Amino acid sequence: MKTNNPTINNFLATLESIEEINYQTSRVSFQNDRIAINKKRSTTYENNFVTQLNVQYAILNYAKEIAEPRELTRQLQIPKRYIYSNERDEEIFEVAGKIRNISANDSEYLRELTLIPDFFIHKDQDDMSPDNQRLIAEVKTERELPYERFLWDFFKLTIYLNKYNFQNAVFLCIHTRKDTILKYIDQYIKEKLYLPKSYSKLYIIIKENFSAKPEVFTLQELFDNFNNNK
Repeated sequence: MKTNNPTINNFLATLESIEEINYQTSRVSFQNDRIAINKKRSTTYENNFVTQLNVQYAILNYAKEIAEPRELTRQLQIPKRYIYSNERDEEIFEVAGKIRNISANDSEYLRELTLIPDFFIHKDQDDMSPDNQRLIAEVKTERELPYERFLWDFFKLTIYLNKYNFQNAVFLCIHTRKDTILKYIDQYIKEKLYLPKSYSKLYIIIKENFSAKPEVFTLQELFDNFNNNK
């Protein structure tokens, strides 16, 4: 599937290049001091999947199968900057508190605010020019994605869009049905949480399994579709 956005097309090409083994790994456990491999039950290790996403992007870029003039840089400010510093944004601070109450997990709250995103393309964290803040993405791979895990990623992507001027943000969801994500987005909006200034810059990509074609839509398209069906 292709869009009218070259940056998103590069991301989709990278996603399609990830091999099936990274989507489903047999469950391993210890039974009676022996390793037991359950091939009928599988899992997707999120850290491994994210690593593959970054590696495959670099490979495609090196092979000139995608065109990307900017280097992949791992230096980036974290959302904590706008919650616990002199640059505190009151709206972000308030919404972070709401999400903290929803998740009811203080350790998760602190961890989420200090994690760098799963995937991003930019030149410099202090250069806000559109060409230098190209793409940021968060990835979720669990088969039953909890609302709380969705919340943090959607919130943080919005911060990077609004505060760092990223031109594209992607929420990539593997193994979760589209109707579940749509329900979560609806709940996020009803709870009046932090939204992007430009809905067309926030992309949702859903790929339910290795064989499935990715479904791609923006938050703006979601709103437009809802309004047209009223």
